[in-house]
Amino acid sequence: MIRPRSLAQLQDALDQELSWRKIELHALLQAIRSASGRSKQSLLRAAVPILYAHWEGFVKAGICLYINYLSSLGLKYRNTKQCFRGIAALEHVRGLGGLTTKIFVGSELLKRLYDIENESFNVQLDRHIGKIGNLNFDLFEQILSFSAIDVTRYVPRKQLIDESLLKRRNEIAHGRFIELDEEGVLNLSGEVLTLIEWVKTDIENAASTQSYCVRP
Repeated sequence: MIRPRSLAQLQDALDQELSWRKIELHALLQAIRSASGRSKQSLLRAAVPILYAHWEGFVKAGICLYINYLSSLGLKYRNTKQCFRGIAALEHVRGLGGLTTKIFVGSELLKRLYDIENESFNVQLDRHIGKIGNLNFDLFEQILSFSAIDVTRYVPRKQLIDESLLKRRNEIAHGRFIELDEEGVLNLSGEVLTLIEWVKTDIENAASTQSYCVRP
């Protein structure tokens, strides 16, 4: 994944991430509108996993682009919010291996949090984010929180993310038949695109307002 070195490069990369997803979804929705009978029902079922894929894909890619951008700025951890230091310290502890006793893990984590203050910000999030599980609301909330992005406006969409999108995607992916209607899938598509655009805007705002910094 690219490492944007300017705000303009970050915005361009986010635009590209969103653009191809919109094109693919537009083509799929056009095919659904044009289809009929069993073909329409098959396309409606296929749309849910694709919508989920773009939801998870954009969130993970967008956050990685943002963290890569921050890593290129030459920031010191002491000048960033505590959540970023926490990620780096946890990454260090996980890399040690062999530490299984909780007291030793906690001690090493606290020591690393202290030692890291004067080091340059450098979080290799893209090495780890692909290993996390399905993007339910709780995991999404964690990702935004450790990126210092406010999750408040997404809270009313929790059921949509967990039930309408993820649960249906899992059921379809595991071979269960679910009958869907065109209006419901089109509405779900609109909701997912809105969420993706919110994430994009929030990342851009966080970068442009430098909300990742500790204010004196």
